[in-house]
Amino acid sequence: MKLLEQLDENFEDHLTLLKEFVTIPSVSTDSHFKPEVIRACQWVKERCQEAGLKTEVRETEGHPAVVAHNGFRQGLPHVLIYGHYDVQPAQKEDGWTHEPFEPTLQEGYLYGRGVSDNKGQILAHLCALKGLSRTEKGIPVNVTVLVEGEEEIGSPNLSSILEALAKERPPMDLAIVSDTSTAVKGRPMIQYSLRGIVIAEVFLTTARREIHSGIFGGTTENAIRALTRLLAKLYDDDNRVTIEGWYDGVAEPQGWETRELENLPFEERPYLDWIGAAAPIGEGGYTTNQRRWFRPTLEFNGIKGGYLGEGSKTIVPHKASVKISARLVPNQDPAQIEDLLERWFHDHCPPGATLEYVRGQAGPPYIMGQTARERELLEAAKEVLREAFEAEPLLSRHGGAIPIVTPFETILGVKTLLMGLGFPDDGVHSYDERFSLEQFRKGIRMSALALCRFADKVVAGG
Repeated sequence: MKLLEQLDENFEDHLTLLKEFVTIPSVSTDSHFKPEVIRACQWVKERCQEAGLKTEVRETEGHPAVVAHNGFRQGLPHVLIYGHYDVQPAQKEDGWTHEPFEPTLQEGYLYGRGVSDNKGQILAHLCALKGLSRTEKGIPVNVTVLVEGEEEIGSPNLSSILEALAKERPPMDLAIVSDTSTAVKGRPMIQYSLRGIVIAEVFLTTARREIHSGIFGGTTENAIRALTRLLAKLYDDDNRVTIEGWYDGVAEPQGWETRELENLPFEERPYLDWIGAAAPIGEGGYTTNQRRWFRPTLEFNGIKGGYLGEGSKTIVPHKASVKISARLVPNQDPAQIEDLLERWFHDHCPPGATLEYVRGQAGPPYIMGQTARERELLEAAKEVLREAFEAEPLLSRHGGAIPIVTPFETILGVKTLLMGLGFPDDGVHSYDERFSLEQFRKGIRMSALALCRFADKVVAGG
């Protein structure tokens, strides 16, 4: 296919763009990086314009988003392509081999913060659009591109943009998101489900002040001891959450899902070796992949209390806190889980202590493939991956959360194909994040092929 050859011939130019993109420290959670966030937004705008798209920057109460389109022609499907330009915080002392915002090539990978999550993945689509726009037929579908700057902080302002798009644009037929990683390294993958999320922080106070652990120790409650005892009650010996109603509504996998899971190549030892864990631990009666894709979880993300500085300070702490997150599976309601969590903590507050429960981000789970029509779309996507990557693609769920995917369905009325390009060992949200150059090259091919294939009746259901 001549188009694919042309895209491959321009790969060095694409790589130069990716390096340039990664040098921008567009950290959305830290206000000190606001100018860099704006710079990244403008950079994306310029790439959309180079692809021949009508492009604008939409301001929000937080960080801006880029919205672009190629016009709306009668009789063509309308495809949404989504990504984000913001990144997680990073500094060399976190364990990075190189400076995180100085992209470094090494053994077939480009290293740098955000290179996989999500700059390399969304840039693959923009490069494909540029290539298509320069062909005789142009981009073969009606396309809307949406690249935001708040994904890493929960996309708090994106729903208002989606609501505006629903009024301004013709109905959309499909969304494509590349912001995930393959479950098996070296095999292309469609992920048809995401877990939802509920985040909270709990503050426990046992006294008005900290006290001397010798003079007063042993006479009043230690806040750290009280909090850890409380948290220990959340799990039984089989690592099941003890909150009544926690597992209500958890959907059992359909038969085709079970078959896909059984066909998935998976070696537990390399999985554990990459994490650096000695053994798999989780809810009893389930495999590792079932635990991370089909079952809900409750995790303690950080705990704080007492003296944390250098050396010792012999006190009895009077305050302690914990950050928690729950991952939800299809048919679980985030609002219900939030209520269950908050009620449980208040009901089990230790005697003599006071407890404050602060709700954080929440988002529902997502699933595709529950109807014959949706499974037809998944099969069409597998054909695209098969040609772009020259390998047999896989189907699986994904354990992470992309909060905006459900609003795509509830606000825009479209299902989302999760066509992730990352590898499971890319180190996203960690140090030495990287992105495979070959995945980047083939991802550009994938995007172009997808838009060509979805230009026919497959998307519109005709």
